[in-house]
Order: sequence, then structure tokens, then C-alpha cells
Amino acid sequence: MDGSFDVVEDGGAADLNGQLAVDVRQVDASEDYFARYGRYTPNVYFQNSSASPDFPTAARVASSFYQQSTGRPVEGVMALDPIALGALVDVGGPVNIPTLGRTFTGEELSRFLLVDLYTLDEPTQDEVFAEAIEGAVDGLTDGALPGPGALADAMGDVAAQGRLVMWSSIPDEESFFANLGIDGALPPNEGQDFMFVGLANAAPNKIDTYIEREVSYDATFNPVSGRIVSEATVVLTNTAQLDLPPVVLGNESGLAVGTADTYVSLYTPLLMEQLEIDGVEVGVELQSEGGWRIWSTPVRIPAGQSVTLRWTLAGQLDPGDYRFTWRPQPLVIPPTLQLNARFAGVPAPDEGLERSGTAAEGFSAILRWAGPE
Repeated sequence: MDGSFDVVEDGGAADLNGQLAVDVRQVDASEDYFARYGRYTPNVYFQNSSASPDFPTAARVASSFYQQSTGRPVEGVMALDPIALGALVDVGGPVNIPTLGRTFTGEELSRFLLVDLYTLDEPTQDEVFAEAIEGAVDGLTDGALPGPGALADAMGDVAAQGRLVMWSSIPDEESFFANLGIDGALPPNEGQDFMFVGLANAAPNKIDTYIEREVSYDATFNPVSGRIVSEATVVLTNTAQLDLPPVVLGNESGLAVGTADTYVSLYTPLLMEQLEIDGVEVGVELQSEGGWRIWSTPVRIPAGQSVTLRWTLAGQLDPGDYRFTWRPQPLVIPPTLQLNARFAGVPAPDEGLERSGTAAEGFSAILRWAGPE
């Protein structure tokens, strides 16, 4: 390996899906994975290999799918979204898209791939994607790259937001990615509180680009017993305008045009006592992944409207300091988070753990307990 890279072949998911009989292809995943994602037939549709928010899991599924479909070994998988691709273009220089007869900066390319691309027919979309990736790679390999500091500044935000993630089948390389924080792995359950809100598009369409997420989390924790009670609230707003193309607004569920048909999941270590949508208690599906409980329900959001989900939770964490980890899903519109955590049942300072604002990057926070007086 000489440290260089190039695009030697490109293609879409459809190029892989039909290359092997469905009943023959077996993707590499756990029983928990198939219990949760088997409904998406990840051994049939390569595009569904990214269903899990744990990228090492998604990468192993994609790798085994590709290897069985093509007979070629895979040592590594990289995933990046249009925003991360735009950041790469800003590093390597503007990209020419011959199919469009136009040159794009990184920001312009991200915007085009997220919005304007879907005004084109599907074959042209595939051509534009391929030319964008090849142009971005050429810019990195043919031009003079900035120094490590400038490169880190250019790519740091998209990496921290989970928009650029990497996996390797070689353990030392995978450890290197983990140390850089770009492995995209769910954190292990080590007795701390945790929150991840995942949206899975059930339409299927491209309306995710227009979904806003406002998240709040209020927790009361007893540091002696480890008992916690909390409330997680998620407000989802569908900002899509009805003049967007059918591939963005359409659905296969017979819903009104522009309706977001999504499956919302809350990852947490806690037990759920109740879930309400717009004040009405609803049923919920319980699954697990990576040591976390997952409380999920379908949600439909008409264009221009909002839906409020409220989970009431309780459970046990490790006694002592209150530790909280937030993991965002890297959709186009970054989420906001209002976090409020307090001690209860013990003498404690008035101030708690508070955080408010845009929460596009994951973080961990600790509310320290001084111990019994």
C-alpha cells in the first residue's frame, strides 16, 4: 500500500442488488441486528446496509454484501454525506460536473446534491453523483493539499458530526479510526445515561432534508441509589414546501403529498413508562442494539406541521456522578438540545447539568457528586 487512492470503479446500489440470488446472500450481522433491521431486507437491498446508527455494524453488512455480490474482498468502508463531500471539495478545489456543464464549490455542490439533484431523472442523478465523487478525489490527489492543521480545520466539523466515518477489517486500523473519533460506533453501555434519537424514512422519499428536530431531556438522579427518572421530548417539524419534486414529496403509503412517514427511535439505557404523541398515549416497539434499549414508533408529519413525542422513563444507572452521553443523527438540519439534569434525594448544590443550543456534535457531560456530607 503506497498511501495513494483513486476511483477505479463506481456504481449504484442497483448494480449490486441483482448480482446474487436473494436466498444465497447472507450479510454479516448479529441476531439483534436482524431482529431490528431484518424487515428492511439488508441481504436484498444494498442501500439498506446503512440502517444501523452503529457504523462498524453497518460497514460489516455493506462489506459482506459487496463481497458476496462481486467476489471481491473488502478491507475498508467509508461513508460520507453530501455535506462532508462538499467539505472535501473545499479542500481540493472546485469540481467540474461535465453532465451539467458547471463547476461547483463545496457549498454549492452540497446544496445541489441535497436539493436540486432531484429535479433530474434518475440516470442523470447517478452520473452527477459519480462525477462529483471522482472530481473530489481528483482534487485531493492532483492538487497541493493544505497542511495537517488546515486539513483538520476543514474536515473536523463534518467528522465530529458523524458525516464522515470509516471502518477497517484490520484491527489496528479500526483502532486508529476509533482514536480519531471517526469510527461512527455507538458508545458502550457503561452505566451512564445516553440519548440518541433516530429517524428512519419509511416513505421512501427524500423529505429527510426538510425535517427539524428540537430535543429536550430532563433528568432527576439519585447518586446514592442510582435511581433516575427522566422525560425525553422530541418535536419534529416538516418544513418541506409543496412545490418540491415528487421524489422528495411522494410516498408509497397513500398519504397526502409532502407527508413525512418516519419511524422514530429513542436509544436509552432506561425503561419506558409511557410514550405520548401530541398528548395521546401510543403503543411502542421495544428492541435493543449495542447494549441499549430502543423505544420506537411510527410517526407521520404533514408538510408544514409539527408532531411532539414525549417519553417518560425511569431506571438504574451507576451510583455516584451523573454521566450523560449525547449522540446526534447527522441529518441535514442539525438538531437542538435542551438538557437539564439534577440530583435528588441527597443534599446537593443548586446548580445542575444544563446545556442548550444546537447539538450537531456528540458529547459527554458529567454532574459531579461530592459524596455524603
